[in-house]
Amino acid sequence: NCGYALPGRFCVHCGQDATRTISSVPRFVRRLIAESTDLDGPVWRTLRILLRHPGRLTREYAQGRFRSQVSPLRLYLLMAALYFFLLPIWGEWTVGEAVPGSSSRSFRVNFPHRSALGLMVPGWAAMVHLQLLDRRVFFEEAFAFSAHFHVAFMIGFASMGAVAALLSLVGTVQVAMAAPMALLLLAIPPYTYRALREAFGVGRLRAVLSTGASLGGYGIAMELLERMI
Repeated sequence: NCGYALPGRFCVHCGQDATRTISSVPRFVRRLIAESTDLDGPVWRTLRILLRHPGRLTREYAQGRFRSQVSPLRLYLLMAALYFFLLPIWGEWTVGEAVPGSSSRSFRVNFPHRSALGLMVPGWAAMVHLQLLDRRVFFEEAFAFSAHFHVAFMIGFASMGAVAALLSLVGTVQVAMAAPMALLLLAIPPYTYRALREAFGVGRLRAVLSTGASLGGYGIAMELLERMI
C-alpha cells in the first residue's frame, strides 16, 4: 500500500495485511464482523477491567497503552449498537409505575433516549474535564473516561432489562425488579468515585465532591436533553 518492502504478513511501515484481498460475500461478511467486534481477546479484557476496576482503563489509555484494550469510542459504539438493538426485545419495563387498567407486566423501565445518551458522552467528558483543568488532564482522557462510564452504565441497564424481560414471563416484574434496580442506581456513585480516584489520582475529598458535581450535572443535563428530544 505504501511501497515499502514487505518482510512478512504485515507491513512494518503502514501496518497493512498483505493477505487481505477483495473476496466473496461470505468471506467479506466474516471479515466485517471480525473487524467490527474484535472478539479475539482485547474486548474481554477490556470489559473485565471496566467492571472490576473502575477507572483503570482510562489510566492505561492516558499512559499510551492502546493496544491492550478496545478504543473507548469503538467500545462505546459497539455497546450502544447492541444495547439499542436488544432494547425492543427486553421491552420497556419500569418499576413502581403501573399503567392504568393493565396487569403487572405493564411496568416499564424508562431507558435513556438514544440521542440523549449519545450526546452525554462528550457532554459529561466536558464536565469532568473542567473539574480537572488544574491537573492538566487532556480532554481526550476525559472523553475516554466518559465513554468507559457509559459502557458500564449500559451494561448495568442491559442486565436489568434482560432480567425484567425474563421475569415478565411469570408476571413478577413489579416485586422482583425493585431491589435489583435500587442496587444498580446505588452502585453508580461509588463506581464513579472509584473511577475518578483510579483514572486521575484525585484525593478522597475531591473525588467525593467531583462525584456529586458530575452526577448532579449529569442528571440535570440528561433531563433537559430528554425534554428537548
